Amino acid sequence: MKKFKFRLEPLLKVKAHREKQRQKEHATAVNNEMTQAQKLDELAHHRNDVVSLQSEMIGKTLSPNQLMTYARYMMKLRKDGVVGGELLKVLGKETERRRAVLAQAATERKIYEQLKENQEREFLEVIEKAERKESDELAIDNFRLRRGSR
Repeated sequence: MKKFKFRLEPLLKVKAHREKQRQKEHATAVNNEMTQAQKLDELAHHRNDVVSLQSEMIGKTLSPNQLMTYARYMMKLRKDGVVGGELLKVLGKETERRRAVLAQAATERKIYEQLKENQEREFLEVIEKAERKESDELAIDNFRLRRGSR
């Protein structure tokens, strides 16, 4: 029996490889976004710790230099939080863009897989039809031989 050969198999392999690359890119983008979110959480915890420390220092005498140092540090933490939040938004958009590209690559691969399945099914139908025809012809020949020998 003749074996099915998909003419576009190399193209299907390229599409599958491209999809795997897009999966890796998407995973990297997701990882970057998660890392940034963790950094923001750590920054928020650190800022809470500094606020707690300042609350403890309220009853104690502080020099103006210490107060200025705390104030500057809190401003830096707030600024880092705002910048980190904006970076997180950008990373979120990048992750979404990478997800869309991955979905497109998966769709392209599925199109070629579906085409392969359809062509293989048609090939098998043609082979099955040819085998049935051959079997029918054999049965007719056998019938004629039996009928003629009587």
